[in-house]
Amino acid sequence: GEFPDWRMLQLTLLKGEADETTLADCCRRYGYRSLGIGEQESPYFHIPTEHSALMSSYAKDVRSRVRSGTKKLEASGSISFFVVRGPEDVEEFISEMLAVETKSWKYTAGTSIANRPQQERFYRALLPKAAAAGMLRAIVLHLNGEPIAHSFGLVRCNVFCGLKISVAQKMNDLAPAHLLRHRQLHELIDLGIKTYDFMGRVEPHKLRWSNNNRSYLRRTHLLFNSSIAGRTYFEIKSLRQRLLS
Repeated sequence: GEFPDWRMLQLTLLKGEADETTLADCCRRYGYRSLGIGEQESPYFHIPTEHSALMSSYAKDVRSRVRSGTKKLEASGSISFFVVRGPEDVEEFISEMLAVETKSWKYTAGTSIANRPQQERFYRALLPKAAAAGMLRAIVLHLNGEPIAHSFGLVRCNVFCGLKISVAQKMNDLAPAHLLRHRQLHELIDLGIKTYDFMGRVEPHKLRWSNNNRSYLRRTHLLFNSSIAGRTYFEIKSLRQRLLS
């Protein structure tokens, strides 16, 4: 595998669903250990089936930001989109995604993919495989040929699961993230994708993108390898959890 010496994995599963049973079976079969570290409500919405219905499904402020942001960006130069259509586009997307990451507020804060080598290796391993499996949906917004925002996620069973979205910090006033997500939703309609899953927490800005919001409960588990390092990590995390409870 890509990571033969793994010690700990973080998994987020639907609470009470079959995947949690599968996790318990894997622990019994392979000697792994797991630790639940929290539950979280996550938002999703059903994507309109018609392009003409998309804008009216947004909250008023989102509609305004999409329109005003588009005008501001067009006044600043030429805008274009790079959409990943297949495995042959992945290397170019990774390059442009990392270029945006280095210009985002996340980079300054130290939380960007670009300044976390382990995350970068993970996505360099994941994205080509996801594209080859037909699961990757990724898009980059360009202004005058320069990548200024990106968004990507995975699709399974007609559900888009958003993984990352980032914007060049100097472009924030032009609302590129709003235009990018608006364009991506049009792409998802074309592909027949039915549902947009934000993953993550329920946050007010996420609920502005639909008038038909719903949510589900997910539970996060830490899975530890049966190696000495994995067992040591398990004991440390278990002790810390007990001390904090």
